[in-house]
Amino acid sequence: MQRSKYLAVGIVCFILGATLLQPISAATNATAKWVKRYFYTKKLANRRYLTKTSANRYFLKKKDAASSYLTNANALSTYLTQSGASTTYFPLTGGTLTGSVTASDYNYSSVASKTYTVNAVTFVPLSDLVISYSGVNLGIYKSGGTSGEARASVNLPNGAVVTGVTTYYYDNDDTGKWIEVQLLRDTLSTASQNGMTDTGALGSGTPGNTSSTDNSVDYATIDNDTYSYHINAVLSSSNANCTLRHVKINYTIAKP
Repeated sequence: MQRSKYLAVGIVCFILGATLLQPISAATNATAKWVKRYFYTKKLANRRYLTKTSANRYFLKKKDAASSYLTNANALSTYLTQSGASTTYFPLTGGTLTGSVTASDYNYSSVASKTYTVNAVTFVPLSDLVISYSGVNLGIYKSGGTSGEARASVNLPNGAVVTGVTTYYYDNDDTGKWIEVQLLRDTLSTASQNGMTDTGALGSGTPGNTSSTDNSVDYATIDNDTYSYHINAVLSSSNANCTLRHVKINYTIAKP
């Protein structure tokens, strides 16, 4: 009888407990479902906030961003085209550039051919040579002394490559060969000298205004750190009809 009493009480308590806990469980489940649905469901979260498609569609879509801001064509046409920038700010062909440009180095687009000329009036006689200038033939000639050498300094840009030397002279007297012209270099640190070109002995007959070119050049690259350069002329005729007029040096250079 006592056991039956306890069993009945137990059954009643179980029924009451189940009845009371059901609303709480239901509420908990509802809350969990709501949280899961709106915040933690991967599917819903991706669909509403983090899907690649949605993000691209509204913010980062390559097509939209590119067409509005970042397309190569639009950016270049508006700001960065080489032709636009060059025409407006730094003309590559023609135009005028104002202000200053700073660069660590710059070169010609291709090796440039240049010319350096020496007028006869710049020659300085050596030893007892006396030279005079002919206003008729516009050149110098030996007018006194026993020696015949005169020299003129040459100042070519460092790195230039000499390709030839042309001597212009006037000869209206067939007394024979009377002029020789050389381009030479002198070593700065020692008393040594190298011939770079040599016309050999020139002049014969009566050719009038004429020239001779020597394209065989030794030590062709100019090195102003190590050498100085000059032209040496030997004048052996004391005749105003035989005059040295000009010397032209042709060279190439890769940069200004």
